Amino acid sequence: MSTESPDLSVIEYRVIRSLMGRLVSRRNRELMTAECMFDLQKKGMVVRDSGQWKLTALGLMFASTPF
Repeated sequence: MSTESPDLSVIEYRVIRSLMGRLVSRRNRELMTAECMFDLQKKGMVVRDSGQWKLTALGLMFASTPF
Protein backbone atom coordinates (compact mmCIF):
# COMPACT_ATOMS: atom_id res chain seq x y z
CA MET A 1 0.00 0.00 0.00
CA SER A 2 1.31 3.38 -0.88
CA THR A 3 0.42 6.16 1.49
CA GLU A 4 1.56 8.56 -1.22
CA SER A 5 -1.67 7.96 -3.13
CA PRO A 6 -4.41 10.51 -2.58
CA ASP A 7 -6.84 7.74 -3.56
CA LEU A 8 -6.33 6.19 -0.10
CA SER A 9 -7.90 2.79 0.63
CA VAL A 10 -6.34 -0.11 2.46
CA ILE A 11 -9.53 0.57 4.17
CA GLU A 12 -9.12 4.27 3.75
CA TYR A 13 -5.66 4.22 5.22
CA ARG A 14 -6.89 2.40 8.27
CA VAL A 15 -9.68 4.88 8.72
CA ILE A 16 -7.22 7.74 8.69
CA ARG A 17 -4.94 6.10 11.21
CA SER A 18 -7.83 5.56 13.62
CA LEU A 19 -8.73 9.20 13.37
CA MET A 20 -5.25 10.40 14.14
CA GLY A 21 -4.99 8.73 17.52
CA ARG A 22 -1.56 7.18 17.09
CA LEU A 23 0.36 8.94 14.36
CA VAL A 24 -0.16 12.64 14.11
CA SER A 25 2.01 13.48 11.15
CA ARG A 26 1.73 16.17 8.55
CA ARG A 27 0.94 13.51 5.95
CA ASN A 28 -1.95 12.12 8.00
CA ARG A 29 -3.36 15.60 8.58
CA GLU A 30 -3.23 16.21 4.83
CA LEU A 31 -5.16 12.97 4.23
CA MET A 32 -7.90 14.08 6.60
CA THR A 33 -9.50 16.48 4.13
CA ALA A 34 -13.17 17.34 4.38
CA GLU A 35 -13.84 15.51 1.11
CA CYS A 36 -12.16 12.37 2.40
CA MET A 37 -13.92 12.51 5.75
CA PHE A 38 -17.35 12.99 4.20
CA ASP A 39 -16.60 10.06 1.89
CA LEU A 40 -15.79 7.92 4.93
CA GLN A 41 -19.03 9.15 6.51
CA LYS A 42 -20.99 8.02 3.43
CA LYS A 43 -19.37 4.60 3.79
CA GLY A 44 -20.47 4.45 7.43
CA MET A 45 -16.98 4.44 8.92
CA VAL A 46 -17.10 7.79 10.74
CA VAL A 47 -19.71 10.20 12.09
CA ARG A 48 -19.52 13.88 12.92
CA ASP A 49 -20.50 14.51 16.53
CA SER A 50 -20.27 17.90 18.24
CA GLY A 51 -17.77 19.13 15.67
CA GLN A 52 -15.48 16.10 15.92
CA TRP A 53 -15.06 13.03 13.76
CA LYS A 54 -15.60 9.74 15.58
CA LEU A 55 -15.26 6.14 14.46
CA THR A 56 -18.38 4.05 14.07
CA ALA A 57 -18.40 0.35 14.92
CA LEU A 58 -17.69 -0.37 11.25
CA GLY A 59 -14.82 2.12 11.17
CA LEU A 60 -13.37 0.67 14.35
CA MET A 61 -13.60 -2.83 12.93
CA PHE A 62 -11.74 -1.81 9.76
CA ALA A 63 -9.19 0.27 11.67
CA SER A 64 -8.29 -2.59 13.99
CA THR A 65 -8.46 -5.57 11.60
CA PRO A 66 -4.99 -6.85 10.70
CA PHE A 67 -4.35 -7.31 6.98
